Amino acid sequence: MIQNPVAVKEFIPIDLEIIKKQILILQNYYDIKILNIGLLGSLDILDFVIPLFEKIKIIWDPILSSGSGDFQFIKEDQFNRLMKHFNNIYLLTPNLPEASALSGQKIQNFTDIQKTSRILMEYGAKNVLIKGGHLRGKVIYDTLFEKDQVSRFYSSPKKFRIHGTGSFLNAAIAAYLFSGDKLSICIEKAKHLLNQAVEEVDEENPVLNIRYN
Repeated sequence: MIQNPVAVKEFIPIDLEIIKKQILILQNYYDIKILNIGLLGSLDILDFVIPLFEKIKIIWDPILSSGSGDFQFIKEDQFNRLMKHFNNIYLLTPNLPEASALSGQKIQNFTDIQKTSRILMEYGAKNVLIKGGHLRGKVIYDTLFEKDQVSRFYSSPKKFRIHGTGSFLNAAIAAYLFSGDKLSICIEKAKHLLNQAVEEVDEENPVLNIRYN
């Protein structure tokens, strides 16, 4: 991926065999407990990875295209193949356009979000976090759907586009899950960390940073 803090400029898939070697050497060295999957250059990667790690908690951000829409990473005719892996996913974290595309549902309000999450969980995802950054209004929210619980996590709309917030959030959730907290608490902590980082960003230099006390 060739990109700057604002946008993806070019997408160059890595050869699958190279990715396989890198994954296997890490798997043999580390006792991996949590796996965070983001952008995939090919569904072949997912087909290889999921069977290797099916007994651990997998977080997956199903990135279908770049934020600008200039690059389509997973096409609609591949959705059925993609969704066959949902029953191995501990936490699925689509944004609103991704959730809408995968479920086939138009999302305009919270009722639509609930319906969409049920569809995605029926496909097998154990928990679904629908990220609401595309919502309009003074307050936006992400919604976590677990088997018996629904939780909302609120934040203020960003005044300008910041590239990479979804990946930042997922990495933080994975880190907090590794520490042993329950899922909703992990997401609450990760959202707090992300909101803290966003507050430090200015339009001239839209880069996410964390300042540790």
